[in-house]
Amino acid sequence: MKKYYSVLIALALFSLSCKKDESTEESTPEAYDLRDGIWWVNEGAFNGNNGSIDVVTADGRIAEDAFRQSNGSGLGDVLQRVNVFGDKAVAVVNGSNQVVIMNTADMKVIRVIPDLDYPRDAVIVDNFIYIAQGALGGKVGKYNVGTGALLDEVNVGQGPERLLENNGQLWVLNSGGWAVDNTISIVDLGSFSVVQNIVVHDRPLDVEFDEISNQVMVLCSGDILYDANWNVTGHTASAIYWIDAVGFNYSYFELADQGVHPKSIAWSKTRSELYMANQGIDVFDGQGNEICNGCWTGDAYTVDADNDGNVWITSTPDFSSDGIMNKVNASNWSTIASYSSGIGTSAVVDPR
Repeated sequence: MKKYYSVLIALALFSLSCKKDESTEESTPEAYDLRDGIWWVNEGAFNGNNGSIDVVTADGRIAEDAFRQSNGSGLGDVLQRVNVFGDKAVAVVNGSNQVVIMNTADMKVIRVIPDLDYPRDAVIVDNFIYIAQGALGGKVGKYNVGTGALLDEVNVGQGPERLLENNGQLWVLNSGGWAVDNTISIVDLGSFSVVQNIVVHDRPLDVEFDEISNQVMVLCSGDILYDANWNVTGHTASAIYWIDAVGFNYSYFELADQGVHPKSIAWSKTRSELYMANQGIDVFDGQGNEICNGCWTGDAYTVDADNDGNVWITSTPDFSSDGIMNKVNASNWSTIASYSSGIGTSAVVDPR
């Protein structure tokens, strides 16, 4: 059962609007906990200092830039990642080289960890926050949540992109950053050392976990090959891996079209399905079998799944104008609603 804060956000505090669904009626302002809304993560424009988080309520109203409204200032430049860990959430602000720790219920800042080295992802485990950093030679820093102090660092592969904590181990996806990598570093949090390296396809970018089968699912985007004059000369293949979290045995599905480089997958705990944004949306079961190709057709930049079984698909035409957020019914792949979203919308987070 959720434990609610004694001080809740009032709807009147936020500027709420219905961005596209004109039929939605405004309701009387009432106490509102931001954990009861779906969060849209807007990366913003590079050097635009306009990374933001919007919150959409159950009845379709949107609190734009809820973090700014709660704190009086924005998150910073290039909002790379937002993760929720119970009553705390973290925002990784890549361009500003900082990680913001905040209350999940109201997005009030608890602490900012500044002066980082190209941060890409962060997870909280107990009283520690682990931050993936480095555009080339990569590392994971271990910090105290209460003080923000750096306690230790461990070297991993190049350009660590994503983190997953499972059973005392930290899975680090090394995408290469400004170079190319094809490894996953497994860090034991007790000794804070790398205990396993798994070689996969080029540029592992996204990760999900199925608690029932104890499988880690990893999307490798593949690489684009260039000559000395930056002309494209070829591609390496993209693939999805299903990896046993204990023995590290794996199988994979390799995409036939090597010119396609997807960057986003999402696991639906409600439906036990894996979704991949690959121009449209492709669907797989928990054993790696493809259920359908192009289940949803359209411009799919990223995909996420909420705890009610809905699928959220972002369409991002560029990083200077608003994108489109599509809420989709996964049972029949019909679009429930489409909204105008922020600049560079790159993820949806269900904080419940």
